Amino acid sequence: MFPPFDTPIERLLQDISLNAWRAPDRLRLGVHVFALVDLPLRFITVMRSGAMMLKTAMRVGFAAWLGLAIASVAAFAQDEDATAESPLIKLLKRLPDERKGAIIERIGKGGKPAELSYLFAQAVADKGFSPANTRKALEALAEASLTRKLNPEGDFSQLSSLLTAKNDQATRVAAIRLSALWKVERLGKPLREIADSRTTSDSLRAAALDALAALGGDTNKATIAALAKPGQPVGLRAIAVSSLAKSDPKAAADLAAGVLKDAAPGQDFTKMIEPFLDRKDATEALATAITHANLPQDSARLALRALYALGRSDANLVNVLSKLAKITTDIKPLDKAAMDALIAEVTAKGNAARGEQVFRRADLNCTKCHALVSAGGGVGPELTAVGTTSPVDYLINSIMLPDQAIKEEFVTKVIQTTDGRVYQGIVADKDDKRIVLREATGELRTIPTDDIDDSKDGGSLMPKGLVNFLTRAEFVDLLRFLSELGKPGAYAIHTTPTIQRWRVLKPVTEDLAKTAPDDDIFQKDVLGAETSHWLPGYALVSGNVPLGEFAALSESSIVYIQGEVNVTAAGQVEFRLGDAASVKAWIDEKSAPEGANFAVELEPGVHKLTLRVETTARKSLKVEVAKPEGSSAEFTVVGGR
Repeated sequence: MFPPFDTPIERLLQDISLNAWRAPDRLRLGVHVFALVDLPLRFITVMRSGAMMLKTAMRVGFAAWLGLAIASVAAFAQDEDATAESPLIKLLKRLPDERKGAIIERIGKGGKPAELSYLFAQAVADKGFSPANTRKALEALAEASLTRKLNPEGDFSQLSSLLTAKNDQATRVAAIRLSALWKVERLGKPLREIADSRTTSDSLRAAALDALAALGGDTNKATIAALAKPGQPVGLRAIAVSSLAKSDPKAAADLAAGVLKDAAPGQDFTKMIEPFLDRKDATEALATAITHANLPQDSARLALRALYALGRSDANLVNVLSKLAKITTDIKPLDKAAMDALIAEVTAKGNAARGEQVFRRADLNCTKCHALVSAGGGVGPELTAVGTTSPVDYLINSIMLPDQAIKEEFVTKVIQTTDGRVYQGIVADKDDKRIVLREATGELRTIPTDDIDDSKDGGSLMPKGLVNFLTRAEFVDLLRFLSELGKPGAYAIHTTPTIQRWRVLKPVTEDLAKTAPDDDIFQKDVLGAETSHWLPGYALVSGNVPLGEFAALSESSIVYIQGEVNVTAAGQVEFRLGDAASVKAWIDEKSAPEGANFAVELEPGVHKLTLRVETTARKSLKVEVAKPEGSSAEFTVVGGR
């Protein structure tokens, strides 16, 4: 029925099948060889081996043959983990660099130890993965460690090769986070050096300090505490306190109160306060420390603003801060007369343009949760057309009493872990191994299912007491703006796509400000800038870029801003700037054609439009993206945060 067994593998399997009960090691050797064959050949070989094993059964008896078959299956299943040449690894080796990411992510979610070991070896090798895929590999390894408690084999201290300045910041941060997950104590010294260096960026320092807190030990704790003490810059102290709070919240509480007391106007303390909210005993300690510190009113408002931005609250902490901030936390529903009066005031006196500026205010954090024209956060409803679907009274109640007007898809989940931590957010993804929450800040938090002690529905992530930060006139203007969204006029839905989500470069070096760089310098100093140097910025609903706002954000009158277009079918794509004065443009790494409107041929993928704008010579800018007549291109403008 089958051809003769004349291949080396088949002859080896035949020999093993006849002698396996006397030489189990040879059976395992045969299975190793068998496992290296591609799946189609495996199937054929197994079918042919079936006939061979039937012959064997007749010679040695059915019981012996059955034992051999069971041993073969068990050995194959066991040794599949031991080989680095799994189908996924072989596929990963064959794919071009730009297509490896999906396989790397798949290995992180469900890969076996041997596959994880391959990712680790490639990540730390001098000529392994590309920088982008190295980051993906590190993130995949973290996913496996966090959600499945699986780690690769190897010397974890090899991560030190990824901590040096020759690597991009995103890779260094990913390596630092992995060193914390794996508790690589030998990396304590380089991590302390990163934390202590005055040239380290805030995001890199925060990752290093968090890793030191996770590693523990007196030396690491002393490094964190030293950076959190008075005498250091307030921003640096806040980062250190955040890390200390994760390991020693009681010691961190007094230091946090001191940071708040020395705060400058406008500083953001969400990252510092967040770890205190993760533990009940920590919020109590912070509330006590703040009470004893007797914070100034403005400092208490900054802390309360951070608390609201996180979409979470602790009754005792809110009460302490509200009292010091001289803000009432008791917000009651409006009766019919008060509601009718407010609606009439919105119609008669509300100014939508002023209301848009209220919406964009940093202290309200509206854009962190809500998107307008697809640009902004994704933990609250998209508001582009909210004025066409929601009457003013609904908008009033949504802001004043968010838990009473919450839509089902935005109900939060509150999760308590086995180690006593509490997290809250919108469920972004879940499976039998982990649940992923999108928190009010927009960050994703992955929680292993095995670590969950209790889970329940929470309220809205919309800050409660938001109106306490607004005057009556500001509230009226905000309501008028929301009520106009999507209606014909200034806030109508766009017919031509515009770039709404931008990234703003900070800092702008003296050389980049002095003159427009050539393509080589642009690629090195602008495209090559650390991810943390690109800050989020959003166009107005009209699509107009608020150049003054972006100039203040970058602290330079010369701004570099970057938008993205995702092309799904190749072809000509047109960018319309309306006016080319005082603007220099690049598409990806090359200078764009000159002119106010230009078309370029783009292949599938995400493409970057970068603009250098002299804001003193130009007050407004709007970029539309269109499909020229006859073009085969298909694309979307990238939004989100």
